[in-house]
Amino acid sequence: MHTHRYKGFTIQSRPYQIRPSGRWTVDLEISRRGRERAFGLLEHCRSERESDARSFEVGRRIIDGAIPGWSVDGLRRAQRVDQVETAFDQLRRHAIVGFMVLAATAVAALLTQA
Repeated sequence: MHTHRYKGFTIQSRPYQIRPSGRWTVDLEISRRGRERAFGLLEHCRSERESDARSFEVGRRIIDGAIPGWSVDGLRRAQRVDQVETAFDQLRRHAIVGFMVLAATAVAALLTQA
């Protein structure tokens, strides 16, 4: 098994040798930010090296959207969700700080009246 990085994704080849024929499968996994998706072709290669090369070629084409029906959009969406959650967390922090400043101002006003 070998790995390559491509456009923010990790492509990992997962070839298996078919014992009777000695040929190798073309199986791969594409991952990003802790999420992964597996893909496999019905074709076989003569060597593990050839299978690795074919896996990386197919992985790049999947990432580029060049193979109909195969997509890593779910891996892309995970990043967008994380970005939205991060923006929400920042907004929440600012709201909490604003509330604390408002409360401190109100307490100070009450103390000066007493």
